[in-house]
Amino acid sequence: MDDIDYNSILNNFLMTIFLVANKDLQRKAWIQGIGPGCYDFNENMLDFLNYYEWILEKPEKYNINDYQIKLIKLFQNEYEAFYDNQNPDCLLPEKFIDSPRWTRVTEIAKRVLEAFNYKPID
Repeated sequence: MDDIDYNSILNNFLMTIFLVANKDLQRKAWIQGIGPGCYDFNENMLDFLNYYEWILEKPEKYNINDYQIKLIKLFQNEYEAFYDNQNPDCLLPEKFIDSPRWTRVTEIAKRVLEAFNYKPID
């Protein structure tokens, strides 16, 4: 029997994307250190990549359709490219949060969330 809670994994994955989509939360969590579960940009990236690997390994277990997979991959490419192409000094959220390049990443994150009809759990 499979004891893995796929819904929880998917929800946690989408929460990492929600944080990327929401600049107000980024300012609170990443810059001001306020809020539940406040962690930094690097931790969010690592969490995203871990969930990404699990989910794309068996997307059928998460009831993810081809369109959602396409958007997740687009987001992953943009998010990782942003991360990989930054000078380490520029990976401070206060330096990049309002940049056009980061705004593109946040807009793609919003598209992913829309594709899943994701609403965060309060």
